[in-house]
Amino acid sequence: MRSPSIPVRIPPLALVATACLGLATHPLSAEPIATAVVYGFAQQKIYGMTLTAAPGASAQIVADPLGFGVTMATQAAIDTAPGVVANVGGIDAAQSFIGSGVPAQPVENYSGTVFPGMSQPANERVLLQLNPTAAGVPRGFDTAAPASADFLAGRNFARSDGYVTPYPDTVTGTGSGQPPAGWPANGSAIAGSHLFAPVGTPDTLSIDLAAEALLNGESFATIAGGMADWTATGRFTIVGAGETRASVSLDFNVVERLVIHSWNPGIDMATVSNAFSFDVFDSTGRSVFGPFLGSAPSSTRMLSTAAAGSVTYNNNTMIPTHIYPGPVNMNFQTVPLAPGAYAFQVKGTTTAVVTALPEPATWVSLVAAAACGAVASRRLRRLDLSKPSARGNGDPATGCLGTDEPRRSEPVLAHRFG
Repeated sequence: MRSPSIPVRIPPLALVATACLGLATHPLSAEPIATAVVYGFAQQKIYGMTLTAAPGASAQIVADPLGFGVTMATQAAIDTAPGVVANVGGIDAAQSFIGSGVPAQPVENYSGTVFPGMSQPANERVLLQLNPTAAGVPRGFDTAAPASADFLAGRNFARSDGYVTPYPDTVTGTGSGQPPAGWPANGSAIAGSHLFAPVGTPDTLSIDLAAEALLNGESFATIAGGMADWTATGRFTIVGAGETRASVSLDFNVVERLVIHSWNPGIDMATVSNAFSFDVFDSTGRSVFGPFLGSAPSSTRMLSTAAAGSVTYNNNTMIPTHIYPGPVNMNFQTVPLAPGAYAFQVKGTTTAVVTALPEPATWVSLVAAAACGAVASRRLRRLDLSKPSARGNGDPATGCLGTDEPRRSEPVLAHRFG
């Protein structure tokens, strides 16, 4: 499903100048290594996820089998593309992809085995980078990766993807990049019983997101980005008598990866992030975290090339936990709750955005494009639009493009991101 586009109004002169530039990457070979590159990748997998009563509870949690659902969305945008890819769905929103110079669009749910030492079980399957880079160190930051040699010239793209499975989806002999045949089909429903399974059991809930963007600084674009998110909602009842109570615990495993690279940090920017949150609401719709804890638990990880040119961050757990690990640990467990009806929401979001300023040599092209725009703008003002022969001829003296459409007072390009 395509989300509504937000009109971005572009002045006529800018449109003509853009036309002079061609709106396309240079015909570069895929062999040379790119130097003027800005890249971002974010991936977060929450697997083995369960919602249960914490140890020591004197009441029970009973799930509402009809109140559970998962929604997901992916988006990808490049500022020179005529629109946006936005897919909205249930347990699989389909990959969003826009690219140039890429040999092939990756298959839906492009995945493979996680790097060694970054998951338990060791062969957990995760979404992969379309532009592969070095693994980096497990459970920490590596400022030596990635390097310029990891990127080939002429490739520009933005993508995002995500999937949901009702169990930890370990590799089962399928080839790299191809999802296991046992994954639910697009549009399938996921039963809430997977989320309300006991901690550590094999039949739980698994959700994976990835976002990636790459620009090569070859006048192709100045901004590209991808975003994927998911939301799981449902209801449950705490059953008990008298003064019984139960704390609700969201337990999970995590495989998380953030990658940024810029040849010119602070100017050509890459920003990537992962966010994960949990909230529980009482029968009046108020968050149970509000009166006591101040806010519902949430965790956000972000990397930006404002601080460093290259950073790879890997984060993972080895056993199910309600503590999201990292530089700041976050507890995903409620205070003891009284018997009654409750609703919950669990949400994850992954983003990757890259922006690039033109290279110095490109400024000459921009000046020429502006001159083209000025000539074409003057011609537009002189055109008699009632005569078809007066339109679309360009200017043979300068080589600048003309127009095939009557001038509009407010040209509109459909462009939207996140």
